[in-house]
Amino acid sequence: MKNNERIANLALAGLTLAPLVVNVNPNINVILTASLTVYVGCYRSVKPTPPSETMSNEHAMRFPFVGSAMLLSLFLLFKFLSKDLVNAVLTCYFFVLGIIALSATILPAIKRFLPKHWNEDVIVWRFPYFRCM
Repeated sequence: MKNNERIANLALAGLTLAPLVVNVNPNINVILTASLTVYVGCYRSVKPTPPSETMSNEHAMRFPFVGSAMLLSLFLLFKFLSKDLVNAVLTCYFFVLGIIALSATILPAIKRFLPKHWNEDVIVWRFPYFRCM
């Protein structure tokens, strides 16, 4: 099954680079890219062991309140602060999240090229003023 993932990844790379060389119908390119991305994501998400973390009833009941508070705070930010300032903060936030997601995606592929102590040492984040983190 590993060969199917490699073939899908090569097809994704080919679909990414093909418009640089030949004329590709954009609709077909979008449909194939989306389908192959979902296929590779589903294949990579399958784990041999069952997930160890589950959501408790307490967390499930608290989720709507946290979501509502988040939406209310976002509404209040747009209401009382400049739209440009809120958009700049959200852009920076999603930029950092994108960099973290991209590095986590690329890390398995380049792990063997990195120094050994980079792969073995655990990174511990410390926040000096926040004891809960």
